[in-house]
This record gives sequence, structure tokens and C-alpha cells, in this order.
Amino acid sequence: MSRPTAVPQEVRLRMRAQRLAGWTWPQIAEDLNQREVPTSQGARRWTAAVARALVQHWQQADEGVRLPSDLGDPPDLGRPVWRQPTLSDADRATIRQLYIDGTALEEIKATFGVSKNLIYSLVGSSERRRPAQRPNKPDPRALAPLELGRLRQLSALAAKVRGQTSPDHPAREHSRQFAELLAALIDEGFTARSLADKIGCSRAKIELALGRHGHRPLPPSLTPRSKS
Repeated sequence: MSRPTAVPQEVRLRMRAQRLAGWTWPQIAEDLNQREVPTSQGARRWTAAVARALVQHWQQADEGVRLPSDLGDPPDLGRPVWRQPTLSDADRATIRQLYIDGTALEEIKATFGVSKNLIYSLVGSSERRRPAQRPNKPDPRALAPLELGRLRQLSALAAKVRGQTSPDHPAREHSRQFAELLAALIDEGFTARSLADKIGCSRAKIELALGRHGHRPLPPSLTPRSKS
């Protein structure tokens, strides 16, 4: 097995510049193959996955280095390719600052005609905005200790119900009582997620108990599969 071949920095910078100019990873890989650039692992040909991994791996090390501008035209892979506009250093700095200041991605894309990937490439991973989490719906009231204890007790007893459990087994009645109590609390304004957190079980268990006894439709993912 041949030893991995080091990729010169000028090759990496050209690949990064091509990506920022709107080239696809397959086009970048094909360009490397056409120019007969040795691969990073001694393989015969470059692939899109290897090109992408290499650029992303060296992105931090190559940060701030001037990128080449003479890239030529991307290889024709038989399908139309969208080209990103050529941006000046000032434009790149403006895009980065707009993103950090909280400007919506769609607004930046529309203003500069760039892709989301290009915007992300100009911003460090620590500066990327995290998706906003939906706030939890507040509970209508606090559960009484006895009420919460009963829920947890019924949850444990209802867990004994299996597909082969006989209809007259006590666990069936416990499961029904558990579902009725859950349904009553949800009617008050509690959510399945909130009740699951309080009981100490999964939300799926709450949904299954409610669906099993007809208090709400059973989610498709929780519908028991029939054995063929």
C-alpha cells in the first residue's frame, strides 16, 4: 500500500477558492484529476468526498491566506452549475459581520447572491448561530405529591402489559387508569413531554398509553407491527 501523499498548500488553497467560487465538490475533484494532481492518500483518482474532507480539515490552518483568483472554468459534468458571484475581501467581511450581528440567512443570500454554505465558510464554527429552540409550554399548575406518586406507580404497573398479556390481567386495568389520568391532565393543559419528564419515562410511552386506550390516535411509529 502506497504511503499518503502530502497535498501542497497551493493545491488546498485552489480547492478552497474553487469552492467559494461556487464549484461543486465533484467539479473540484474532476479538476484535480484532469490536472493529474496526486491524491492525499495515494489513490488513483480524487473523489468529491476526499476533496471536501481535505478542504474542511485544513480550513483553520489556511485561514487568512490569500486565495488564488485564476481558477479557470469548472469542468462540465453534464449538468448546469450555479456559479457564486466573485466577492471582494470587503464583501466577505461584511457578510461575516452581518451573520454575527444576527441578520437572517435569507436576507444575506438575497443581498449578495451567495449560498448558505459560503456564508458558513466565512464564519468560525464557534460563531455559528444555534437553531432557536421552541420554549416549553408552561404547566397549568403544579402536580400534588400524591398525584405525581400515583402517576409513577401506574406507569410502572402499566409497563407489565405485553402483547400476550391476558385481558383480565391486573396490569391491563392499571394501563387503562394510567391512560385516563394522563388524558385528564393533558385536557388541563399539560403536555406529553412535560408529563414524561415528571414521571421519568419517555414521551413515546405517554403517546403509546394514550393511543392504546383510544385517547388520541396512535402515532404510526408506535403502531405495533403485525407478524407475517
